[in-house]
Amino acid sequence: MRPPGVVDQRFESLYLFAACRPGTDETFALALPRVNVDAMTIFLEHFSRQLAPGVHAVLVLDQAGWHDARALLVPETITR
Repeated sequence: MRPPGVVDQRFESLYLFAACRPGTDETFALALPRVNVDAMTIFLEHFSRQLAPGVHAVLVLDQAGWHDARALLVPETITR
């Protein structure tokens, strides 16, 4: 059990989801209020919309819980 402690409630968190194309200056980022599967799905939807017509992106993700393929909705223009 964790002992009670003082918590500073003056600040809120903001999480940055980002993708970059290696070897170029091309980047895409989205700041969201939480980290979960729903937020990752929103990021992927927005990222896929900014891809040029006919472009397919491959993203390399770590094994974070919000990257779980069983719950994540990945657009057809993205392979993870």
